[in-house]
Amino acid sequence: MSAIRARLAEVRLGATLRISFCIADVDAFRFDAGQYTAIQLDNEHALTLSIASAPSRLPMVRTLFRPTPGDPSSDALLERLKSARTLSLAPPAGDVRWPMPDEATQPSTDRDAPALLVGAGTGAAQVFAVLEMALDCCPDRLGRFDALLLAADDASQLEHEDEAAWMAAGAKITRVCDSATDDTNAGFQWLRDRADQWCGHPNLRVLLGGSPPFVYAAHDVLVSHGVRPDALESDVYAYAPRA
Repeated sequence: MSAIRARLAEVRLGATLRISFCIADVDAFRFDAGQYTAIQLDNEHALTLSIASAPSRLPMVRTLFRPTPGDPSSDALLERLKSARTLSLAPPAGDVRWPMPDEATQPSTDRDAPALLVGAGTGAAQVFAVLEMALDCCPDRLGRFDALLLAADDASQLEHEDEAAWMAAGAKITRVCDSATDDTNAGFQWLRDRADQWCGHPNLRVLLGGSPPFVYAAHDVLVSHGVRPDALESDVYAYAPRA
């Protein structure tokens, strides 16, 4: 499919940039929470970013981007953001999809099943998208969500303007800032301490967002504590499969 033109609406500066676009052709950019897009840098290169906003917020779309000094794609996007008014986005893609509940066809056991959302760094984007979706379409079900947001050094990237509304509706939000990269990380300890409450539910869904090392470390923690592997969902499984 061809690229979709998007007007650059806002760039919130910080260690992690929050980039907002206004999509002209909304019908060409339909997506489910959990999916990603890519910003076209030139004819051959694009930078893939998870969508950090809900489908219900269209025509506005938000992404999170943490620049990597010296990385050509990262540097190219920073240059584009300095002067570009419009950018080209790839159509949404990705197998991690958390659609809005269909009251007519979705079993109530699935609509109300516990859901664990784990996002590290810019992997928080997918968590934000799912929680925004739930707040907009079914706030009475936010109580099913338990979210863990982790950062190594920039706790501000874990903040969201809807957090108070999510928690008021019953969602449980935990934020951890810990630079440890091994199993002493406080986020992994949080998962170990709570795994028992999730492992016995047949309809549990778990979203893992973050880098491959993080996702596989979180995967191993949860599975070793009884969570079913088939309950875990992550883009990492597709683009960086284990050998």
